[in-house]
Amino acid sequence: MKFARKYSVLEKRSLKTPISVLLTQSLCEDAGPLRPDAERFAQDDSCDELTICTTPSTSTADKHEIIQSKYWAQRQRFFSLWDHGVRMDHTAWYSVTPEALSRHHALRCTRAVPWEFTNPEKRNTLTILDACCGVGGNTIQFAAKGFNVIAFDNRIDTLELARCNSEIYQVANHVHFICGDIVQNLSRVRTDVIFLSPPWGGPSYLNQQHRLTDIQLSDLNGIQLVECALQLTPNVAYYLPRNIDLSDLLRLGTSFEVEKNYLNGKLKAITVYFGTLMQLNAL
Repeated sequence: MKFARKYSVLEKRSLKTPISVLLTQSLCEDAGPLRPDAERFAQDDSCDELTICTTPSTSTADKHEIIQSKYWAQRQRFFSLWDHGVRMDHTAWYSVTPEALSRHHALRCTRAVPWEFTNPEKRNTLTILDACCGVGGNTIQFAAKGFNVIAFDNRIDTLELARCNSEIYQVANHVHFICGDIVQNLSRVRTDVIFLSPPWGGPSYLNQQHRLTDIQLSDLNGIQLVECALQLTPNVAYYLPRNIDLSDLLRLGTSFEVEKNYLNGKLKAITVYFGTLMQLNAL
């Protein structure tokens, strides 16, 4: 995996305080090429469906057993240890963070207190909240990088998949899995860093531009969610779709970094960083 970044700064002024908006790029590459069966799907967003069915006849498969072949072909981009027994649910196929990006997120989040991660005696003393952990793509990489991870999801079956996947990566002992509504429990969490990756609304989100107010998690929209997170810690990373309109963030009155996340030359998503996770010191 390789990283490269370009930097520029835009200055936006509120009534009282200047807000620095740092624009960056992360250029990630997979550790290896796709399997041969993946080549024709990698750049195609309109592939046929592939039926993955546990019953003798594919005609009896329900929607949870059908995934698009473009996702199946990229399974080892989602988890490099796929062949070791990684488990996914239907939603994870289009929502899990590709492993190259989740490793990058974990590296960026160590900037919260970077000196802690260079001292072996200090590893696993800092906590990160993965507010919507899903099947554990980001959770695993946070734990592997040295965080104690609080992994929240409101689906018990999905949490069980995340637990199994974290065991495959041998990091389960650094993860505390909690099933519940993170919005209702957020004020009770004590953490050094928060990683937000709320549901984007399924594959159809790419059909039009969205605003943060369109994202919904429990009874909070996307801007309210990050406001609540920033009340707990200044160190927040916010993983968002590539076609999001971020203008609502200016009303927060605080500086942030907008990073465009490219994977193998293709724009995949946007990550917004707050607090010491920003790279202003790299300018």
